[in-house]
Amino acid sequence: MVKSALEAKSEMADAHKQSVGMVVQSTNSQLDLVSSAIQSAIASTASLGQEIEYSHLQTASIAARQESLEKGMIQLASVTQSLMANMSDHTRLLAQASNLTNDMLDTLEATAAATSTIQNALSGYGERAKWWPFVVCPMVSLVMGSYGLPPSIVRNIGLLTFGEMLGVMISSYGHFRDVASAVFSVSRLSSNTTAGI
Repeated sequence: MVKSALEAKSEMADAHKQSVGMVVQSTNSQLDLVSSAIQSAIASTASLGQEIEYSHLQTASIAARQESLEKGMIQLASVTQSLMANMSDHTRLLAQASNLTNDMLDTLEATAAATSTIQNALSGYGERAKWWPFVVCPMVSLVMGSYGLPPSIVRNIGLLTFGEMLGVMISSYGHFRDVASAVFSVSRLSSNTTAGI
């Protein structure tokens, strides 16, 4: 009976030993699984940390690019405003030049008209000079200068000469008036143009 008790005890010890071995083996297997899961979680955490750091770097790079783009847009706006101001100045200068050109053209047209008037006055002098002042003026001066006085050759020659000069002045009055008016208008236009420039 002792032998059978010893055998039973031995069988129990073997069974216990096998059971403990199985528990140890199962525990080791589970520890291996937990260790593998922890290592996987650590690797995932490290990878996630790297991805977060890379994302931060990309965000910083995008922010730097956006800041550079904003600076470029500000510079572009400044250049555009400067160009608009220059264009406005050029437009104003072109308008002034156009006005000055128009004034000069008006002055040239007026000068051409005055020159034509002078030319017409000079060329028409012979046509406008009538014969009557050369006949009437000496006779009138002779009659009026000798009325009631005794005859005198010297006085009569002087009166005829005076009448002839008066006839020349009357005959040329219209001609000289046109020439003087044209010369005066030309000098006035040139002084206005000089003052405008």
